[in-house]
Amino acid sequence: MMVRETQLAVAFLERESDVLGIGMRGRVDPSGRFVYVVDRDPITLFSSVLTMDQAFSNLLSWLTQPTEGVWYRHEAMALDEAVAAVSRCCSTNIVEMLRRKGGDDLETGEIRDGGWADLVVGRIDGGPGEYRLEVRDVYVRGRSVVGS
Repeated sequence: MMVRETQLAVAFLERESDVLGIGMRGRVDPSGRFVYVVDRDPITLFSSVLTMDQAFSNLLSWLTQPTEGVWYRHEAMALDEAVAAVSRCCSTNIVEMLRRKGGDDLETGEIRDGGWADLVVGRIDGGPGEYRLEVRDVYVRGRSVVGS
Protein backbone atom coordinates (compact mmCIF):
# COMPACT_ATOMS: atom_id res chain seq x y z
CA MET A 1 0.00 0.00 0.00
CA MET A 2 2.73 2.49 0.92
CA VAL A 3 4.69 1.76 -2.25
CA ARG A 4 1.55 2.43 -4.31
CA GLU A 5 1.03 5.79 -2.58
CA THR A 6 4.62 6.78 -3.37
CA GLN A 7 4.17 5.66 -6.98
CA LEU A 8 1.00 7.75 -7.23
CA ALA A 9 2.82 10.78 -5.85
CA VAL A 10 5.63 10.30 -8.36
CA ALA A 11 3.17 9.82 -11.24
CA PHE A 12 1.23 12.92 -10.14
CA LEU A 13 4.36 15.05 -10.23
CA GLU A 14 6.14 13.49 -13.22
CA ARG A 15 5.51 16.75 -15.00
CA GLU A 16 6.32 19.96 -13.21
CA SER A 17 3.22 20.79 -11.26
CA ASP A 18 1.84 23.59 -9.09
CA VAL A 19 0.37 21.07 -6.67
CA LEU A 20 -0.18 23.52 -3.84
CA GLY A 21 -1.64 26.25 -6.05
CA ILE A 22 0.84 28.85 -4.82
CA GLY A 23 2.70 29.60 -8.02
CA MET A 24 5.64 27.26 -7.41
CA ARG A 25 6.30 24.15 -9.46
CA GLY A 26 7.42 20.96 -7.74
CA ARG A 27 9.09 17.82 -9.01
CA VAL A 28 9.73 14.48 -7.30
CA ASP A 29 13.44 13.79 -6.82
CA PRO A 30 14.67 10.79 -8.87
CA SER A 31 15.14 8.87 -5.60
CA GLY A 32 11.39 9.26 -4.92
CA ARG A 33 12.10 10.45 -1.37
CA PHE A 34 11.15 14.14 -1.57
CA VAL A 35 9.69 16.84 -3.79
CA TYR A 36 11.70 19.96 -4.59
CA VAL A 37 10.94 23.40 -6.03
CA VAL A 38 11.81 23.54 -9.72
CA ASP A 39 14.41 26.11 -10.89
CA ARG A 40 15.57 27.08 -7.42
CA ASP A 41 19.16 26.72 -6.21
CA PRO A 42 20.07 25.49 -3.74
CA ILE A 43 17.40 22.79 -3.85
CA THR A 44 14.41 23.90 -1.79
CA LEU A 45 12.07 21.35 -0.21
CA PHE A 46 8.57 21.59 -1.72
CA SER A 47 6.83 18.62 -0.16
CA SER A 48 7.45 15.12 1.08
CA VAL A 49 6.56 11.59 0.06
CA LEU A 50 7.02 10.34 3.61
CA THR A 51 4.59 7.52 4.30
CA MET A 52 2.95 6.90 7.66
CA ASP A 53 4.90 3.66 8.20
CA GLN A 54 8.14 5.56 7.58
CA ALA A 55 7.04 8.36 9.93
CA PHE A 56 6.15 5.79 12.62
CA SER A 57 9.53 4.07 12.20
CA ASN A 58 11.47 7.35 12.30
CA LEU A 59 9.72 8.63 15.42
CA LEU A 60 10.03 5.26 17.20
CA SER A 61 13.75 5.16 16.39
CA TRP A 62 14.22 8.71 17.65
CA LEU A 63 12.38 8.15 20.94
CA THR A 64 14.22 4.91 21.79
CA GLN A 65 17.68 6.46 21.81
CA PRO A 66 18.95 9.28 24.01
CA THR A 67 19.19 12.58 22.18
CA GLU A 68 21.44 15.51 22.95
CA GLY A 69 20.62 18.57 20.95
CA VAL A 70 20.40 22.31 21.00
CA TRP A 71 16.59 22.49 21.02
CA TYR A 72 15.53 19.20 22.52
CA ARG A 73 17.10 16.60 24.79
CA HIS A 74 15.56 13.38 26.03
CA GLU A 75 16.47 10.06 27.58
CA ALA A 76 15.71 6.89 25.63
CA MET A 77 12.18 5.57 26.20
CA ALA A 78 11.41 1.89 26.75
CA LEU A 79 10.06 0.25 23.59
CA ASP A 80 6.52 -0.28 24.94
CA GLU A 81 6.30 3.33 26.14
CA ALA A 82 7.67 4.63 22.82
CA VAL A 83 5.25 2.49 20.76
CA ALA A 84 2.32 3.90 22.76
CA ALA A 85 3.54 7.49 22.27
CA VAL A 86 4.19 7.05 18.55
CA SER A 87 0.82 5.35 18.06
CA ARG A 88 -0.89 8.37 19.62
CA CYS A 89 1.10 10.72 17.36
CA CYS A 90 0.27 8.77 14.21
CA SER A 91 -3.43 8.18 14.88
CA THR A 92 -5.21 9.57 17.91
CA ASN A 93 -3.60 13.01 17.78
CA ILE A 94 -4.42 13.42 14.09
CA VAL A 95 -8.07 12.53 14.64
CA GLU A 96 -8.30 14.93 17.60
CA MET A 97 -6.79 17.72 15.50
CA LEU A 98 -9.36 17.12 12.74
CA ARG A 99 -12.21 17.14 15.26
CA ARG A 100 -11.05 20.43 16.81
CA LYS A 101 -10.68 22.11 13.42
CA GLY A 102 -14.24 21.22 12.40
CA GLY A 103 -13.24 18.18 10.36
CA ASP A 104 -15.11 14.93 10.02
CA ASP A 105 -17.03 13.54 12.96
CA LEU A 106 -14.76 10.52 13.00
CA GLU A 107 -15.43 7.49 15.16
CA THR A 108 -11.81 6.43 14.84
CA GLY A 109 -8.44 7.18 16.40
CA GLU A 110 -8.86 4.89 19.38
CA ILE A 111 -9.77 1.28 20.09
CA ARG A 112 -13.05 1.24 22.01
CA ASP A 113 -16.56 -0.24 22.03
CA GLY A 114 -18.63 1.35 19.29
CA GLY A 115 -15.58 2.62 17.41
CA TRP A 116 -14.95 1.83 13.76
CA ALA A 117 -12.20 -0.75 14.39
CA ASP A 118 -9.74 1.03 12.08
CA LEU A 119 -6.30 -0.29 12.91
CA VAL A 120 -2.96 -1.39 11.56
CA VAL A 121 -1.32 -4.69 12.43
CA GLY A 122 2.41 -4.62 11.97
CA ARG A 123 5.74 -6.03 12.97
CA ILE A 124 8.50 -3.90 14.43
CA ASP A 125 12.03 -5.01 13.59
CA GLY A 126 15.40 -3.57 14.53
CA GLY A 127 16.70 -2.03 17.70
CA PRO A 128 16.92 1.35 19.42
CA GLY A 129 17.57 4.03 16.84
CA GLU A 130 16.94 1.64 13.95
CA TYR A 131 13.37 0.38 14.30
CA ARG A 132 11.26 -0.28 11.21
CA LEU A 133 7.52 -0.93 11.06
CA GLU A 134 6.39 -3.53 8.54
CA VAL A 135 2.65 -3.20 7.89
CA ARG A 136 1.07 -6.65 7.83
CA ASP A 137 -2.63 -5.83 7.76
CA VAL A 138 -4.90 -2.78 7.73
CA TYR A 139 -8.49 -2.87 8.96
CA VAL A 140 -11.06 -0.23 8.09
CA ARG A 141 -14.36 -0.47 9.94
CA GLY A 142 -13.39 -3.97 11.04
CA ARG A 143 -12.65 -5.31 7.57
CA SER A 144 -9.19 -6.22 6.29
CA VAL A 145 -8.27 -4.02 3.33
CA VAL A 146 -4.53 -4.75 3.09
CA GLY A 147 -2.74 -7.95 4.03
CA SER A 148 -3.98 -11.43 4.77
